[in-house]
Amino acid sequence: MCIRDRCSPDLDGQTVTVEASENGGSADVLNLGLANERTNQFRPGLLKEVFDAGNAFAAWCNEAGGIGGLELNMVDIDGKGIDVASAMVTACEQTFGLVAGGFVQDNLVFTDDPTSDFHGCGLIAFPAFAASPEFSGANGVVQNIPNVTGDRSTASLETIQREWPDEMENFLIVYPDLPSLEPQTRQIEATAATLDGVSVLDSISYDALGSTDWNIVAQNVVSSGATAVQFVGEPTNIGLLHGKLQEQNWDGVFFADANLYDELSITSAGPEAVEGVLIASVIGNYTSPEDGSAAAQMADILDTYGPNDAKLAAFTAQSFSAFALFVQSANECAAANDYVLTRQCVVEAGLEVDEWDGGGLHAPTEPGTPLTNTCVVLIAIRNGEFEVTLPEPDEDEDYLCFDPGHVEVDGDFGEGVV
Repeated sequence: MCIRDRCSPDLDGQTVTVEASENGGSADVLNLGLANERTNQFRPGLLKEVFDAGNAFAAWCNEAGGIGGLELNMVDIDGKGIDVASAMVTACEQTFGLVAGGFVQDNLVFTDDPTSDFHGCGLIAFPAFAASPEFSGANGVVQNIPNVTGDRSTASLETIQREWPDEMENFLIVYPDLPSLEPQTRQIEATAATLDGVSVLDSISYDALGSTDWNIVAQNVVSSGATAVQFVGEPTNIGLLHGKLQEQNWDGVFFADANLYDELSITSAGPEAVEGVLIASVIGNYTSPEDGSAAAQMADILDTYGPNDAKLAAFTAQSFSAFALFVQSANECAAANDYVLTRQCVVEAGLEVDEWDGGGLHAPTEPGTPLTNTCVVLIAIRNGEFEVTLPEPDEDEDYLCFDPGHVEVDGDFGEGVV
C-alpha cells in the first residue's frame, strides 16, 4: 500500500493550509468528521470498524507529516442510529467534511436546517459507503466504491447464477424496513429481473430497529418457494435467519453483500448457524491476507494505531480506501490551489479519479464517473471461517469480473439531493 507516501511534512517544499471558514475556524489543523453509529441504542457498536479505521488511518498519516504538513484532527460524528440530525450540527460547526465513515440512514443528513443540513452548511464527503439514493447521488459526495442509483452491478447475481442456475430460478430478498435501504432492495430486484432464467419473488422485510421473530421470517421464505435468498442487513442478524432456515430444512443458496464480510456474521449466532452462507464482495481477502499485501498492511496499521479492541471488517477496508482517496484528492487540490485546501477544490480533484482500488484493498472502481463495480470475489463461511472460493486459488485473477457487469434499471428508486 503506497498510500502513506501521499502523507508528508510538505508538498513541493510548501506547507499546506486550509480555508479556515470551511474548517471550523482553523487554518492550521484539518478537522474531519468521522460519521459512525457505535453508540446506537438498538445495535451497540454498529459501524465501530469505520470509527476505529478512520482514527487509525489519521494517526498513521499524521506520523508521516499529515497532508503537506497539515495535521489531521478527527471529530467524532456519532449519529447513534436515530440522532443523525444532532450529529450533523457538530459536523457543520466543526468540520471541513465527512471522511471515511458513514451512517446507515445517511438520507438523514439532509435536514433543511442550515445548522445541520449537509448542503445547507456546505459540507463535502468521502464516505466509506453511501446507503441511500439521496446521499449516494448528492453533489459534494465522492464515493470510493460507488453506489449508483439506476446503474447496478450484476456481478454478484451473475456469479451466484453461474454456480447455482437452478436455485436462482426462484430468487427473493430479505431486507430491513429502513427508508434508506428499501430503494436498494428494489434496485436489486430490478437488476435480477434483467437476468435470463431468474424469477424474482416478492421480497420479505423485517423490523430493523425492533424485535424480529426470525422463525416467522424463515417460514415466509420457505412458503414462498424461494431457492435462492439474498440477505440485506447487518452481521448480527444473518445467522439468526439462516439458522432458522436450517431448522426448517430449507435447502437453497443463501448469500449477502460485502458488509456481511464481518466476523460478527460468524460469532453472533454461532458458526453452525451460518455454515455455507456466501458473501459476494468487492473487498478482497482481509482475513488471511498474503504477507506484504495491502490487506496485511491495513491490519498492521489498525493494530499499531487503533484501540486495543479495534474491529477489523470489510468496512475497515472501505474506510481506509475512502480516506486514501481523500488524501490523494487533497494533495491534488493543494498543488493546484496555492497549497490551500477548499472543499470545492478537493471534491473536484476526487471526481477526476477514474480508476481506484484503495491501494489494492478492493476491486477497481471509477469514483469520478461514477460507475458501479463489475467485479467480485465469492467468499463462503465454512467451519467458522471465511474461505475464498471464487476465483479459485490456482487462478491468477483476484476477482471475477464481468463484461459489461452492470445494467441500467428503471423505477422510482429515489434520487440524489443536489
